[in-house]
Amino acid sequence: MTSSRWQRFKEWLGPYDYNYSFIFAAVIALYSAQSRVISYSMTAGLVRTHFILISLSENLLLAIFVTAIFRILHLTRRGRAVSLARYLIELVIGMLGVSLAIAISNAHKPEPLIRAWGPNDTPALFATRLLFTVLFVALTHRNLRSLKARLKTVNDLNESLEGKYRTLVESDEEIRDQAARYIHDRVQAEITLVNVKLQKVGALHGAEVQESLHPAISRLEKIRAIDLKLVSQILTPNLEAEGLKGAIETLCEQYQSGVEYQILIDVDVNECGEELTLGIYRIIEQGIINAITHGPASKVMIRIQKSDSDTYLLEISDNGPGAYNPKPGAGSVIIDAWCSILDGVKEIESEVDRGYTLRVRIPAKR
Repeated sequence: MTSSRWQRFKEWLGPYDYNYSFIFAAVIALYSAQSRVISYSMTAGLVRTHFILISLSENLLLAIFVTAIFRILHLTRRGRAVSLARYLIELVIGMLGVSLAIAISNAHKPEPLIRAWGPNDTPALFATRLLFTVLFVALTHRNLRSLKARLKTVNDLNESLEGKYRTLVESDEEIRDQAARYIHDRVQAEITLVNVKLQKVGALHGAEVQESLHPAISRLEKIRAIDLKLVSQILTPNLEAEGLKGAIETLCEQYQSGVEYQILIDVDVNECGEELTLGIYRIIEQGIINAITHGPASKVMIRIQKSDSDTYLLEISDNGPGAYNPKPGAGSVIIDAWCSILDGVKEIESEVDRGYTLRVRIPAKR
């Protein structure tokens, strides 16, 4: 046998995590079948019925005892991976426990019941029982081990994806914060400085030049005082001061041109935590952007409510052209990231000429 085949054979033998319910059921089925065969040699009636009931109760006790042995053996692992040798030793200990139980029981049972469990173990009988157990566990537990490995791989991938989503959200928020600070600290200061210089130029060159510069100065001041402030609010909304509804209204004002908004927000939403409030805002923000840029839509309805089942329902619907199979855009990644962080579930509904609806359900308690 080549080394690779030998390695595969060892992996097939074990080690395995024990399926206690399966072991319990297997012991019951194995010894009950043996008892049933023996019962056919008895006279039908009370004697056979008595034997079947007694043997069944004893089989139940044996199954509980065997399951308990393997449970204890598994607990001794303390969550650590074990070698094949350690696993085989566990099976030997388990079978020694079974042999001991049979020997003790046979010492106090009549002949028919002794036949139900079999005679006391001889070395050959013990070796046969051990070999059967090794093969039986390998055959019945292999698929379970494979399934557990696949589930672990999926869980690892999910954890990795969740970590990447959180990193994406944190990076997005950091970039927004840096951009807002730059606008507030640098751009506004530069505009103020330019305004002061323009006013000095106007004062030096007379009323005519001052009058011609006045519209530009006023425009720059409007950009500094209103437009840049609005952009900063959108980049990093002050949700604590404005509240969720106020921040969304400010957001809609930024995209007001040619679009009619309807905002319906449950008052209980304002009581949610900081992260949940920010996540709801970002999801709504991306939904609005998708509606007006990819729609395009002229009417957008925003609805946020808390259901009786402690779930927040976010819904952004529009009257855009819709599509049978809408393709996700860059904003969808942000929505997916926040859904992952908040344990939310996203649904998309869209049909041609029937608009587009984004629906997200987020548990209130996570």
